[in-house]
Amino acid sequence: GTQGFMEGVEQLLQQVNEYGGAFWRDNTAGLAEFASLVDWSERWLQLLLGFHVVLLLVVLVTRKSACMQITWFTLTLGLSALAQPLNTMCREDLWRRFSQHPYFDASGAFISLVYTGPLLTLCFITVINMLVIASCMLIRLKRAELRQKQREQAAATGDQKAGASDKKND
Repeated sequence: GTQGFMEGVEQLLQQVNEYGGAFWRDNTAGLAEFASLVDWSERWLQLLLGFHVVLLLVVLVTRKSACMQITWFTLTLGLSALAQPLNTMCREDLWRRFSQHPYFDASGAFISLVYTGPLLTLCFITVINMLVIASCMLIRLKRAELRQKQREQAAATGDQKAGASDKKND
């Protein structure tokens, strides 16, 4: 019963670990190969990378402001929605104006990795931060609610004691 179940779970975890390791090895090798094929000395790629770094810094600096986080989230989602039309325009000879190589393909793999991927990562960071902000607000609200209940109970207890002492004096 239990022994067989535990052996099955152990075997399943071992398979997941083996698959996960192979998945990680295969994909990191693919990313390394991709990175080696891109000419990172091109100015527009450096500017794009700089844009992503600046946007990340702005998101981190404004992490305590819920309004700013919503603004950055909306902006990054809007920019990522432009990826497909941007890829289509760049694929149709626009790339010749700013790039030395035709990176933009029909599948959109390049623009997904260098443009949309970092933007969606920023969206994910912003969502996590918004959950943190919301949980902190909830904690503050619950603490204030408990303090209010304590005050009300103390006031009610004080009223009862005052009423009892008035009866004794009569």
